[in-house]
Amino acid sequence: MRIFITILALTLMLITVGLYRVINHDWVSWRQAEDANKKGDYRQAMANYSILWSKGFKPALVFPRLFVSYLQFGQPDKAAKVAREAVLVAQSSPNGSRSKKDVEDGNSIPEWNARLELARALSYAKQYPESIAEYRRLLQMKKNLPQAQLELARVLFWAGKGNEALIEFQRVPVSVLQRDDRIVIADLSVSAFFYEKAEFDYRQLLTELPTDLIVREKLADLLSWNDQYDESLQEYEIILRQSPDNIRVRRKYANVLMWAGQNQKAIEELKKTLPVNTAGK
Repeated sequence: MRIFITILALTLMLITVGLYRVINHDWVSWRQAEDANKKGDYRQAMANYSILWSKGFKPALVFPRLFVSYLQFGQPDKAAKVAREAVLVAQSSPNGSRSKKDVEDGNSIPEWNARLELARALSYAKQYPESIAEYRRLLQMKKNLPQAQLELARVLFWAGKGNEALIEFQRVPVSVLQRDDRIVIADLSVSAFFYEKAEFDYRQLLTELPTDLIVREKLADLLSWNDQYDESLQEYEIILRQSPDNIRVRRKYANVLMWAGQNQKAIEELKKTLPVNTAGK
């Protein structure tokens, strides 16, 4: 009996030591990966993260690191692949294992988070239909996720689905929209012939960013297309006072002058856009 107890004790001790070594080795690999990442040795860090991911070590900790590593090396397809795997990991976790402690310990990945990264990676890889589908699945799971709504609108725009993009943009809280998003919304309104809304959006941007010449040029263009020549000319003149060497804008200005019946002034403005050696001929 004593021999049996001794053998059992030794066996348990060996198992304990073995498990400790395995677990400790994974933590050592994690620390090495983190150190490499901090030092800028991203390739070594990515290799370590990849090994840890394949071993199932702390998925919630490893997944975002490995995902970002692939994107840093311009490999969105691989980022999408690991995100798909993360979705499966999240789905395979029993509900009971998704406690707050599990998430904090890195043992559990929220499915919505994995789907968000998957949708992003697919958009970076220009797999727009698949990305759009993932964003829509995500928004069914978490309806109040403004960042996902905004990103879906952007991907729809990149995919050439202007009308759908405009609808999605209009669902996004204004506080989330960035300058470029607001310009796209106004541009899409122009494309849909919603000139009044587009004009309002451009003017609203200019009240906040009065020195933004890109927005002012878009407003000037729109006003000219809508036969508001005097207002259009005023906007072009503001641009030319700040950027007198902008030949493209000066030619637009000259065109609107002609449309407004100011032919002589239009000719003078066009002469300013010609090379110096031909301007007087």
